[in-house]
Amino acid sequence: MTQKERQLSAAMDRYANTVYRIALSILGCPDDAEDAVQNTFLRYYRKAPQFSSAEHERNWIIKVAVNCAKSLCTTRNRHIHEALDQLNVAAPSGSLPELLWYLKPKDRILLQLRYAEDYSAEEIAQLLGSNGAAIRKRLERAKKRAEEIYKKEVLHL
Repeated sequence: MTQKERQLSAAMDRYANTVYRIALSILGCPDDAEDAVQNTFLRYYRKAPQFSSAEHERNWIIKVAVNCAKSLCTTRNRHIHEALDQLNVAAPSGSLPELLWYLKPKDRILLQLRYAEDYSAEEIAQLLGSNGAAIRKRLERAKKRAEEIYKKEVLHL
């Protein structure tokens, strides 16, 4: 096994579950999330980047995972031929409570990174190419939308 392959294997051991959860929160489909994981680590292998720290590596992988998932989401949305409400598919179980699957992917990824992956607003901003104030506001709005869904779907208010 080459050094490059050992580096990839170690990265996959450390980050594959995190990448999968993030991709699943964006895509909502386990098969598509697995494709995003594969694309993320394929990009890691091809680029063979050098990192200054483990945190730098983790941030790079998460940013690539978000971009790969968004790319798959865009591609997938171009090829949908049936209305989603006609499909009899349950929301995937996984890292987010079921009600959050009613949120848009851009809201789910923020909540996933903040509460499941424990990133600060500033770290999320860095990952997503935004600023801390904008991310804090987007998080506030996403939490409000989640609360509205909870009230409507669970409490029936």
